Amino acid sequence: MENSIISNRRVVAWENAAKMDSSFSGFYLCVEGNTDLNLWKEYTVKTNVRIQVLNGWENVLKRIENQANCIGIIDKDFRDLTDTLPKEKNVFVTDEHDIEMMMFLSCVFPKIIAALKIDDNGLRSDVLEITDDIGLVKLTAEKHNWNLKFKKQSNKKQSDFDYPKYEDAIDKKTFAYLGIEKIIERIITFSGSKSKVSDILTVIKGLDYQQGKLSNGHDFAYVMEYYLKYRHKIKNITAEHLEIIIMSAYLSANLLQETIIYRQIKEYGNIHNIQLLQ
Repeated sequence: MENSIISNRRVVAWENAAKMDSSFSGFYLCVEGNTDLNLWKEYTVKTNVRIQVLNGWENVLKRIENQANCIGIIDKDFRDLTDTLPKEKNVFVTDEHDIEMMMFLSCVFPKIIAALKIDDNGLRSDVLEITDDIGLVKLTAEKHNWNLKFKKQSNKKQSDFDYPKYEDAIDKKTFAYLGIEKIIERIITFSGSKSKVSDILTVIKGLDYQQGKLSNGHDFAYVMEYYLKYRHKIKNITAEHLEIIIMSAYLSANLLQETIIYRQIKEYGNIHNIQLLQ
């Protein structure tokens, strides 16, 4: 997350860019990051829509506030579970937790597995079992204001992040998931926290959500990378590669056009007498 000074400068810069472009009478589509940009640019009507990347949902909401010709797209995250969905009519949320999970949970996933020439129909469920537990700890930490960290700015590359060693929750020989206790241990260690595994387990015990509801795309890609590298011996695969591959397949199948968010934006354009999406 950007600090407030950089965040405000980014928003102001995009606002000024729009003011200087007086010849444009269409809408600005404000998105969180480059993944959103790469997906939505394939479907917007170029003469009517210009996309601005704001680096985070907070910046998106700041940018579109009181702007009649701006719409924003933000990740659903846990908003539907915490009753914090946006009330603004020009803000739209992803169908799933984020844009990446919309793709990983779609019907193109089995095609990706087939393209990788591996026989593993249970791979998605195995990954989701782990990433849903990660999400459960995140959601509960958010609700209870626990001081736990789930990613940090990388020391190697400024644009990258480091994550807890979730792979330690996978048995190195059988590749069986060792349980949420191991996930919590890794998160506590990564956070430098004094929290106790037993205390966290007591709070989350009995909580249950639909499969895939709590997972985010970056965690999913991170865990899937491990399974592909070590269970299936595909050594040259990375989480970044997986996100690129799944997006390419998702775009080829035109699945975005079948989503709720796509339909909502189309309808918003109709109400304002402008074609925003193809």
